[in-house]
Amino acid sequence: TDGEVLDYLKNNNPGRFDIGKIAFRMKNKSFFQKTVKLLKNLMVYDNTIWSYGIFHNDPKIISEYLPNTDFAKNCGYYADSPILKIDPFEMGLYEHLEYKPLINPRAHIVGNKRKILNNRFFRQYTKFMEVLRYKPELTPDDLIETVYYLLLQDRIDEALAFFKRIRRETIDTIIQYDYLKTYLDFYLGNLKAVRDTAEKYVKYPVPRWRKRFKAALALLDKLEGKKTKIIDSKDRQEQMEALAATEPALDFRIENRSIYITYKNIEKCRINYYTMDIELLFSKNPFMKQNSEQFTFIRPGRFDMVDLPSGKTELRLEIPNEFSGSNLMVEITAKGIRKFQTIYSNSMDVRIIENYGRLAVSEKLTQKPLAGVYVKVYARMKGGKTEFYKDGYTDVLGRFDYASLTSDKVDSVEKFALLIMSDVNGAVIRETYPPKR
Repeated sequence: TDGEVLDYLKNNNPGRFDIGKIAFRMKNKSFFQKTVKLLKNLMVYDNTIWSYGIFHNDPKIISEYLPNTDFAKNCGYYADSPILKIDPFEMGLYEHLEYKPLINPRAHIVGNKRKILNNRFFRQYTKFMEVLRYKPELTPDDLIETVYYLLLQDRIDEALAFFKRIRRETIDTIIQYDYLKTYLDFYLGNLKAVRDTAEKYVKYPVPRWRKRFKAALALLDKLEGKKTKIIDSKDRQEQMEALAATEPALDFRIENRSIYITYKNIEKCRINYYTMDIELLFSKNPFMKQNSEQFTFIRPGRFDMVDLPSGKTELRLEIPNEFSGSNLMVEITAKGIRKFQTIYSNSMDVRIIENYGRLAVSEKLTQKPLAGVYVKVYARMKGGKTEFYKDGYTDVLGRFDYASLTSDKVDSVEKFALLIMSDVNGAVIRETYPPKR
């Protein structure tokens, strides 16, 4: 009897028998409804049993049945109707992915169309666009995700435009909204807003998000000249930044017959002076800087050992009078670092931390970090070929990672040539080697 069948379902494990064997009884609407109710209480679903919702024209049961059919799979990535709702996330058709980090080799469009050079991200972004095509309008969560993917492509202005369309009170993903707002406020220069938002999450119970907002606060502290601690000791990027901060750095420039040495974590250096015929050297090799190491095989006309004062980052020295009117190649060495210089017209200090593939740019007089300075990087590959490597802009601390790409291309680089260019502060050319592996 129907009662015996229902009692059997209650008192036995539904996973140990074929529920479909009672499907012929489902034509009885009353028994069908009792069976479905019982199976729901047991947290059991059977496609055949639920299919009778169509036979009895029961919209609620039909809406539970249709998403599990081939019919639903052929309806695309999204649907919203009384009897069929397709959520691409719940049905496993689409998954949001996070990229940490995704480093783009180009900051500007090459040609007429924008191209995503990372194949895996290109497939992900294309699928996301496919999901959005099925929707009559974008939900607040769709807009949040769109902003994130635009930021990954460095499409900042478009990301800001989409972000302005989101009303905070309409979304469930509040913390994601606040983090994106914090990120974008750095671009807008709204540093007070950054601090106000980030401080709300200093004691947030989820470590992953707490560390992100603490990192934003640490960046603000660095901008204000305060000392900061490592937020996440397991974060590779943060470890690299901390190690780079302890690495010796040395560079110098020549202006008006004076040498300005910029340094960090170095106590003394040696200055070698070589007289030279610039016109002759340039005639033989237009890329004179690339051939400047030939001076290491010549005895300098003079060398001086110089103490570098602690607590400072720059030392000014006059070029010795004996070289007045002479064309010089000046070499400075310290702790295994060797630098050659001629004269460049600029008002920037550029510190290169070679072992970590990073540089930092600051204003010459005020030592204020220069954000938005354009950096173009070319690489001389191990086979001898010279090619474009990447470009971009310095961040709010004047820093730029010139070596990293989302690939292993750096392993094939023999030497980097860097153009650091600012509309206001002039230009500098530097050459450096890739980080040691």
